[in-house]
Amino acid sequence: MSPRAAFELIRESIDSWIDDYAPSMGAALAYYTVFSIAPLLMIVITVAGVIFGAEAARGEVVSELNGLIGAEGAQVVEDMLVAVSEPAASTVTAILGVVALVVGATTVFAELQSALDRIWRVPQRQKSSGLFALLRARLLSFGMILGIGFLLVVSLLLSAGISAMGREWGPLLGIDEAVGHVLDTVISLVLTTVVFAMIYKIMPRTKIRWFDVWLGAIVTALLFTLGKFLIGLYIGKSGVASGYGAAGSLVVLLLWVYYAAQIFLLGAEFTWHFAQRFGSLRHSGQPAPPTAPTAPTGGRAPVMVDGHARGDATRHPAKTGNDGVTPIVALYVDEIVSAAVKAGEQGQATAVGIADAAEKAFTHFRTAAGPDKQALRSHLRELAQALVVAAEAGHHSGDTRDLIQFGVSYVEAYLHRTH
Repeated sequence: MSPRAAFELIRESIDSWIDDYAPSMGAALAYYTVFSIAPLLMIVITVAGVIFGAEAARGEVVSELNGLIGAEGAQVVEDMLVAVSEPAASTVTAILGVVALVVGATTVFAELQSALDRIWRVPQRQKSSGLFALLRARLLSFGMILGIGFLLVVSLLLSAGISAMGREWGPLLGIDEAVGHVLDTVISLVLTTVVFAMIYKIMPRTKIRWFDVWLGAIVTALLFTLGKFLIGLYIGKSGVASGYGAAGSLVVLLLWVYYAAQIFLLGAEFTWHFAQRFGSLRHSGQPAPPTAPTAPTGGRAPVMVDGHARGDATRHPAKTGNDGVTPIVALYVDEIVSAAVKAGEQGQATAVGIADAAEKAFTHFRTAAGPDKQALRSHLRELAQALVVAAEAGHHSGDTRDLIQFGVSYVEAYLHRTH
């Protein structure tokens, strides 16, 4: 990868991080994490405690939290762990407690999956719904938690091994404690990379290759390692905890999780763009299935472009004019304008703003020339965002939903091609 390509990759990742409203997604993740962190860590400690004992595993977790979020934040989490681990008064209460523990622990992973689906542009039709899909998602999340517990066991084993070797061989080889700290840092970095790679690969509801996620996971782990130091420095120097009185410790925890979520989401954007430029998506421009279904026409004859039906876009590559505007894309935007206007007439709240954004984009599609390209791209981004919101709302008829998905796919493909 050339320096120029690396720069473009970073720039595109930051642009997408802004366009996908990562700060808002990070706030949602922080909220869910606060309620999920105690049951999540409780399960992780239980898994690690099978080998090392619950107290040793809990001590290691609390020690790591002290290094990450400081003594005040770690104390909040430790108090949560004590409350969660209190013995139940009866068998029924114990069963309900276990169910609540699993549901609480997996909630944050469900939110992570939703955020990653948005970043990877997973079409609505690939997102299963219903009770079976909910149970499957929760089981997947629980599997991720068990995987993290296993990695904690590996971390504890390696740390114990390094400490033992340092005590036995350190004086003989003249190796001081600094080497042990370096090895601990490297091990922590490697395990963090593995965790991020697992989440980026497994959680999105689309097919992703391991090759696509490793560089993004490494970059995210490095940013996370640097970020936790900077976040800790900011929290320690700003005195933010003292400004909130009794709630100060909880605010510190929320702040740390929020900033950590931003690093995670930026890494996810980087991973998606890497897959687009160098990975498995480099020929498709979009992580949608390679063969798109024929778009519905609501009983009308299909629109013809250059002798081909509008639904044949994947079989017949669209031609482009001198300004690089794809007629196929323009026709989809035109269809979306009509669908949005029709939905608006029927009083559907989700159609508000779509027609206006689509009309602006369509006008620029027809008049775009050199100096207007930036305005065209800006309007297309607004259109794509409005369409995503409408698609996620899910209150449209089947035909309108399909048109929205086609619109998003073609607009984003156009943006990627002309970036």
